[in-house]
Amino acid sequence: MAIGQTVTVEGGKKYNFGAWIKTDNVDSKAGIYVRTQFLKDGTKLSVNGNGPSTEPLASEINSTKTHDWTQKQMDIKVPLEANGLKVELFFEEGTGIAWFDDITLIEEGKYVTDFKLDQDFAIIANNATVTLNPVFTPADAADQAITWTSSDDSVATVTNGVVTADAINKGLATITAVTRDGNLQAQCRIFCW
Repeated sequence: MAIGQTVTVEGGKKYNFGAWIKTDNVDSKAGIYVRTQFLKDGTKLSVNGNGPSTEPLASEINSTKTHDWTQKQMDIKVPLEANGLKVELFFEEGTGIAWFDDITLIEEGKYVTDFKLDQDFAIIANNATVTLNPVFTPADAADQAITWTSSDDSVATVTNGVVTADAINKGLATITAVTRDGNLQAQCRIFCW
């Protein structure tokens, strides 16, 4: 079974593709994977039409049937004549359950290579707020999603970068911001008084 979607791409450009895949008790000869096809005005290219595929999970080669969330990535160089990319999620002839999540296609040079917060230390009064802003490199990176956490919610909580000090408790909390892929993080120490 395959589920697909076509997206617009520019011929000659490079992209980074990513997908998270999870399997449960999968028995399949070819496994679970993502494949791509290059298109011109909605039709598969006759030459160089097959794009790259991710390495399969839960196949005869990789006999483990159950996998927790696993990120699969691949670099895609689009042929000059292509203007579309068909992305197909594959469960090749088998039984079991497969999940796909957080599928991304980012133009090379447009993904986050580094990031920091605009502050690394702040002092705020009880019940006050301060906003922490992520600074991305490059500034026009395509995926700027951040997950925020506080080391001590009894001192300070954080929602979308807005840190709120507790109304009563005083102390120190570390606010951590992590990119969607989990590869980069930045922190700010907050002292609440």
